[in-house]
Amino acid sequence: MKEKLQKKLFQKYPKLFRIKDRKRHFRAIAKFHRDMAKIPFEQKIDILGSMCEESAMPRGIEIEGDGWYWLLDKLCGCIQLCIDRNRLEQIEFKQVKESLGRLVIFTNYENKIINGMIRLAGYLSCFICEHCGSNEGNITQTAGPLKTLCVKCR
Repeated sequence: MKEKLQKKLFQKYPKLFRIKDRKRHFRAIAKFHRDMAKIPFEQKIDILGSMCEESAMPRGIEIEGDGWYWLLDKLCGCIQLCIDRNRLEQIEFKQVKESLGRLVIFTNYENKIINGMIRLAGYLSCFICEHCGSNEGNITQTAGPLKTLCVKCR
């Protein structure tokens, strides 16, 4: 996906794409570690273990074309609205990519409603061209590395 469109999503949904700067993330962990000097060792292990899960978001959104931009934009809007209205714990995307011709999103924790939204978007991506966003005509998955493309983009 073009960097311009990625930045647009990062700015529109900053809570979902929070861990996109790995250096800043690990600096925050180091500061937190210094502040935890008084906490018992066992609790430190649990806290730091959960914080140190590596995020793939510094690589950005790993999709070749821009065709799924609107799908990703609507998905992010629905997820953030659901979190805000239902006062759920804020999720963060760990990785957003194309895999085997479909949209795949990994998050930092599980929620049935949000996982359902993500699975639906993944299913819908199988019927939308990755490059132009068209859903008309024959959308097929090409041979070799699987890609979901329309007749014009093949």
